[in-house]
Amino acid sequence: MARLAAIVSCVVLWTTAAVADAPILKGTVGFDSMDIQHSKCTAVSGALLAKLTRNYACTPGDDHTASGVTAVAVCKAKKGNSEFDLFSTKKDCVNERETQLANGQGD
Repeated sequence: MARLAAIVSCVVLWTTAAVADAPILKGTVGFDSMDIQHSKCTAVSGALLAKLTRNYACTPGDDHTASGVTAVAVCKAKKGNSEFDLFSTKKDCVNERETQLANGQGD
C-alpha cells in the first residue's frame, strides 16, 4: 500500500510540473509564422484555441524573435508545416509579423 501511495505521489508531482510548464494560450494573439503572407494576428480563443490545444505542441516562448519582443509561446503543428508565434498583445504580434515580413521571412 505504501508503494502504491509513493507511485501515485510521483505521478501527481510529474503531472503538476508538466502543467505548470505549459504556456497559457487563451487570451494571447498570434499568427502562423510559416504562412506570414496569408496569416494575420488573431486572438487565441474558440476554434483557434481548440486547434492549438489539440493539434499543436506548445512551449513557452522567448525573446529570440525577429523584433526582440518576447513571445508568450510557440506552437508547432504535430503534423504538417505550421507554427504559431503567440504574444501577449496585438501590438507585439503585429510588430513581430511586420518585422518578419520586412526581413523577407515567409517568402
